[in-house]
Amino acid sequence: RVLLVTNDPYVLHQHCDAVRLLGRRYGCGIETVGYDDLATREWGRPLSTTELLQEVRSSLLAMRDLHAALDGTPSGGVSGRGTLPPATTTGGWR
Repeated sequence: RVLLVTNDPYVLHQHCDAVRLLGRRYGCGIETVGYDDLATREWGRPLSTTELLQEVRSSLLAMRDLHAALDGTPSGGVSGRGTLPPATTTGGWR
């Protein structure tokens, strides 16, 4: 078993990556927890908007990579960290 303890915004992408890299490969049980609000206030600092958006992006990419690993399909990029598919509205991820 592996226990990951991290700040709340990082839980989702770290958990998905741990399941993909350790859970599937070595059969580890993964549990990922984030600090509660009190610990974050005492020990951390609020994330800037840019940092928070980066974590949202990292979570989306990690979920895509995990899905691709479970599905057996390639997920783009050498490390699996390619760009997201274009948005359906104007613009898109670069």
